[in-house]
Amino acid sequence: MTDKRDVFLSHAAIDKPFVRSLASRLSKIEINGHKLTYWLDEAEITGSVPGAINKGLEKSRFFAAIMSPHYFDSSSGWTDAEWHAALHIDPDNRSTWFLPILSSNCPYIPILLRHFRWFDLREDSSGKEFQRLADAIRGQQIRQMDRGREITPGGGMSLGSIVAERAPILPMPDKVPERLTCNLLPIIDLPKTIFSAPLTAETRRHFKTHIAKKALVEIIERNARAEELPARRIPPFRLSGDTIFSFYRLDKPGSVFRSIITTRRCLQQSFQKMLEDADGRLIVVSLLNMAVQSHAKSLGLLNSYEAGRGWRFFFPPAHGKIEKHIDWRPSRKTARRTVTKPLKPNEPKTEWLHAGAYLDVVELAKDFFLKIRPTWLVTLDGRTPKSGPEVGRVVNKWTNRERNLSILYHIRFWTTILCSGQSDIEIRTPTGPLRISSTPAQLELPYGIASDLIDPEKLLDVEARLIAESEHELVKAAIEFLAEEEWESEQEDETLTDQ
Repeated sequence: MTDKRDVFLSHAAIDKPFVRSLASRLSKIEINGHKLTYWLDEAEITGSVPGAINKGLEKSRFFAAIMSPHYFDSSSGWTDAEWHAALHIDPDNRSTWFLPILSSNCPYIPILLRHFRWFDLREDSSGKEFQRLADAIRGQQIRQMDRGREITPGGGMSLGSIVAERAPILPMPDKVPERLTCNLLPIIDLPKTIFSAPLTAETRRHFKTHIAKKALVEIIERNARAEELPARRIPPFRLSGDTIFSFYRLDKPGSVFRSIITTRRCLQQSFQKMLEDADGRLIVVSLLNMAVQSHAKSLGLLNSYEAGRGWRFFFPPAHGKIEKHIDWRPSRKTARRTVTKPLKPNEPKTEWLHAGAYLDVVELAKDFFLKIRPTWLVTLDGRTPKSGPEVGRVVNKWTNRERNLSILYHIRFWTTILCSGQSDIEIRTPTGPLRISSTPAQLELPYGIASDLIDPEKLLDVEARLIAESEHELVKAAIEFLAEEEWESEQEDETLTDQ
């Protein structure tokens, strides 16, 4: 019998009954014209234990880690040595040589293995997971683990061979579809109508050339007070040239707009009609963004505008100098997330750290989406954003290659806030609801990595706490990093002043 093996079965001694049963099932699989072979310690080790294990790892096409509580808590240390060695060969498992097999409930799985796609054989009565395992083994080309080694005259390995031995195995994509979650929520219902009306000649005379929206708002508020209209928030509107656009009927009796528009020229246009030209689409996107902003503020979120990045919304501080927490459900289990905290709670005045997000409606391929970009920011007093480099931007720079699971975590959190107890995000307007799906859009790729596709939904509950903890550590480091930069900048300014 050849010393090559198809699968190395790494396991804790206490899990031997499970492993023997698995080995029996594996031995019935046909692959490339022969029955599948496996490396099992009780059948292979006859002399040196390290030597036999080392040879088994080198001569096996796949490495199967039988994960259980005992596997990651082995007193002998051999299971740790085996999976560490296997991970070193291909750290991200791009060649899918590492087969993580879940044999029983396993409360702790090392973070280096959590993003791998497991084979769940705990309650596999249908045999579906075992079949997936078999397919993964059958579908791989036989990959030689032995690499050519050049031996120097002194008996050692040449530098070129050492480099080659440690070089990563380049993956080839498999023809399996892969879905990636993105930070876009599809808009599934739009208001039916948009109203428009030109400004009166008298209103236009207040402006020499450009009509400034801020000045126009002041005129609307002044006229409302003069007419003793009930105090209310001015409905969202878009100013384009000398024409006002809104989801609200502009010439309605009691409308705050009646005093500044030519009521007889008020028009009612369908939403679809507005989308027929580029200018109309820009107006539509602007009105949708205003509706989202108004909704976010109605939920108690604070907001500030940042040039070049848009409106960001963040949580207000709790009463007193204490952290503010929100309990929510990432998937099925409840998790807790800190959304505001005082940076120096024991001092009379303290800056605050806030979780926030940029919320933007965007148009892609004639469809509309709400784009969510999570961030962090520091305020001077719990409301006024601190100027200078943002904490959120530094954290985003450090984590700009986020895992799919982290993206889903942030989108789920902000969706929960914006849904406010509803199944979807629903924003009411006089001409119909603006409804945004709580399920993020997904990108489907024609190629992926077979047997390495994780189900984010299953992992989200487990990973939510870890994501939150690691994010807070990054935020803390970013604050310290920016404080050091600020201090160094002040020192340079003082030096220049002295000179």
